[in-house]
Amino acid sequence: MSSPHPPSPPEATPPSKSSSPWGIALTQAVAAFVLALTFGTFASSIGIPPWAACLMSLLVFSGSAQFAFATTIATGGSFASGIGSAVLLNARFIPMAASSVTALRGGRLRRALEAQLTLDVSWASAQRPDGTVDRSIFMTSSLVQFPAWVAGTAVGAYLAPDAETMRMLGLDVVFPAFFAMMLSVAVRNRPELKLPLLLCAFVAGAALAFLPAGTALLAGSIPGLVWGALRSVPREREAIVPFAGGGPGGTHNASAESREDGDSR
Repeated sequence: MSSPHPPSPPEATPPSKSSSPWGIALTQAVAAFVLALTFGTFASSIGIPPWAACLMSLLVFSGSAQFAFATTIATGGSFASGIGSAVLLNARFIPMAASSVTALRGGRLRRALEAQLTLDVSWASAQRPDGTVDRSIFMTSSLVQFPAWVAGTAVGAYLAPDAETMRMLGLDVVFPAFFAMMLSVAVRNRPELKLPLLLCAFVAGAALAFLPAGTALLAGSIPGLVWGALRSVPREREAIVPFAGGGPGGTHNASAESREDGDSR
């Protein structure tokens, strides 16, 4: 005999990290400062005025977009093509911000402003095993990274260390190292996504052999898109349940039945 009481709802999934949000944020702020330093140095080396590089970091606050713009300019591309590359790379923040909607607070304006704080590493660090986002980690990490990013850009742009100094300090590989760190965080927080994440990293790395960095990064998203599309198929089929007398094949659409029952009542 079934119990007359409905089953209790599952307990909320705890945050994916035992570290404090501030500890996570400060670690990421150091990485953001170093990455911004390389951007400021690169921007200065290709003729972008230091004040313009700092203004870009203040307004754009996106490493991949800023590097894409600067790289386009450095290779002889136009200002418009540089902006196009940056916008195309930043389009990834649309689904990322949408998946973080439960972590946003307030009315429409406040939620829209908070969504602007969506960053790669803060979003990845705030992931919980159930797919939700830890607000405290998400917000704290992004807010602490912002001044670090602007300060790092200013140091790199105005001091402009030479290429040899950058190599000695290992700053010439900081950008791929930053994405490798973000990948390790994502794998640790969502272990069930290890396979598609590693496939994305492999495709992006292989594509670098014959594609520009920005395009290779976009190509790396293809395995993730395919994985997500394949996983959505079983969820759609859950709406079709076996039912005797449901017509040829003995299947029946449960949602349609519910609508019909509501109409008859």
